[in-house]
Amino acid sequence: MSSVQLDEVYQGVTESLEYAETAMSKARTNVEKAQASKENRNKVVSKASEIVNALLEPALQVANLLDGISGIFPPCKVASNTLSALVKLEVDRRDNDVRIVLVHFDFATALANLGTLKPGFQAVQTLALPLEKLLDRFTRLMKDFGQFCEAYYEAKALKSKLKHLLHSKSNRDRIQDFTNQLVALKHDLASILSHQAVLVLASHTDTLARIESRLAKNRAFYAGVNDGDEDNAITFVSNHGGEEVVQMNDQLLEQLAASVGEKLNPGILRAVKEGAEEIFRQSQASFMLKFRFALEQRIDESQEMILNELKSGPYELIRDRDVKEIWRNIAAKESSVKRRQLIDGMNYYFNVQFKKYKAEHNHAEREDAWAGTIISRVLFHPAIGDAIDDDGSGYISIDEINDFMRRKPEKWTVPQWVVYWAYGWDADNQLYSERITKTFTQLKKLKDAGGPHADLVASYLSETEERITVFFNSLYNMRELDHSAEMKMDRLREELRIRNENEIKTRLKSVNHKIDYSVLAAITGSERIEATFCALAYLLVSRHLWLMSKPDVTSDAVDEATSTMVVLIEAMRHRIAELKDIWRRQRMEVDTQIRYYANGLLEDYYRVRWFSICQA
Repeated sequence: MSSVQLDEVYQGVTESLEYAETAMSKARTNVEKAQASKENRNKVVSKASEIVNALLEPALQVANLLDGISGIFPPCKVASNTLSALVKLEVDRRDNDVRIVLVHFDFATALANLGTLKPGFQAVQTLALPLEKLLDRFTRLMKDFGQFCEAYYEAKALKSKLKHLLHSKSNRDRIQDFTNQLVALKHDLASILSHQAVLVLASHTDTLARIESRLAKNRAFYAGVNDGDEDNAITFVSNHGGEEVVQMNDQLLEQLAASVGEKLNPGILRAVKEGAEEIFRQSQASFMLKFRFALEQRIDESQEMILNELKSGPYELIRDRDVKEIWRNIAAKESSVKRRQLIDGMNYYFNVQFKKYKAEHNHAEREDAWAGTIISRVLFHPAIGDAIDDDGSGYISIDEINDFMRRKPEKWTVPQWVVYWAYGWDADNQLYSERITKTFTQLKKLKDAGGPHADLVASYLSETEERITVFFNSLYNMRELDHSAEMKMDRLREELRIRNENEIKTRLKSVNHKIDYSVLAAITGSERIEATFCALAYLLVSRHLWLMSKPDVTSDAVDEATSTMVVLIEAMRHRIAELKDIWRRQRMEVDTQIRYYANGLLEDYYRVRWFSICQA
């Protein structure tokens, strides 16, 4: 970025900080009312958390600022990507906690000081070297904080809030510790910059100082909010010897549970008594899985690509060489195109490539030429469009085509990748439909056998079978390809199925087969649940069959398996509601779109559950 562009980004940072300060001031009165109200003492944190979007926006703006600075000072890139990924994980959570979000906000205010540096600072080694080391410390602290957040939110997400309440004091102390470490890093950054005053823009520094002084009181207020149950739990635990003593004493846990209106059962007791090492292991695995996925989703555009975009057109931002050329030919100056336009462009481009190869190689066909006969058939074009068009809008953007190509197996050609989605995706969903039907049949036999766990199996089936199979039964039958194309397609399908299943199994294992909404995209490798729903559902139900066939299976394990499937179903419901809203806004006929999208995968569920979807 040029210095002018960086100044504009820095202005965006300061404006977002000022907006956050305004939001904090406006919301404070309602939070104070909740604190003073006996009936609403347990709603204080949720009331305060209404400002989290305003607090997260500066962190996104600062990530963009660091990204811009990284063009001249590369060490900023890692910090930018880490902060951006951390914010994405927080945004994706369903119930944010303002006390956690405030630490994200603190990272933003601390790192915003890098926007006060003048161009050319990177050439001064007495500044650049200590700054690089400091950025590394910031990055490591962000990752440590991210892992803490994972364990914190996992405890809050349990059906029982007892585990969260038990650790209220230590959680508060940990958050304060992260805040203290950030204050120390910010002090070190200020010290480095003060020794290089000639390289710092005084006007930027003054603006930031004024905003921070106004933020101080509100920041302290929101950092100190607690729910009534949290305060009571802290007092109870303190009066009875501390967290470790209470955690190991069933009678004290019973008393603590009763004081907050909870009842202990063996499952809750097991969760509460989970050791620190096990909590750390699970939260680390879950955080790293989500964190890596968030990093992968962040598309880094080199300075050269951006300059080429300005000079030639948006197509310069496309990663794949073939797709870049296709886009250049059909809409060089456009950042999005109609589905039909792109698919027609692909068809023409690859037909020319196949003919050219044949002419240059003594009439020999290119190895992937068979794909052209399928891509050219109009009846397969809607499936190709569904695969690329993430939001179902009827238009395909640069980001969408880049994301689509990012998932392509390294050794596959573009025609092979496109032809898989033209036919192979729907065919694989049909295959998984047959497999999951057999698996549910085996579960029903297990239930009918009347073993000691028959009631657990029956409970699982009553909650999952109908709600899962409704998707698979909704699929339309596939017409067969000609024999030669079928054989080649089968090889592609098998290769991709093996890859996808192995990746999903590995990710599931890393989180001990526990799924919540926030980790779902990281497990499947896609933000679009429908892209891998059939494979994931089959793998999970197969795992649950194995689990329930064990003689020592527990009711807690079956409850967890059921909850996992419910998360999957809810994710599909939210996706249908999202697509419905997009199609409605595009003035499309929703019933028609639902009927044919993804070969009918969503149709039956939509018709059965239409009311709940309308309310989503």
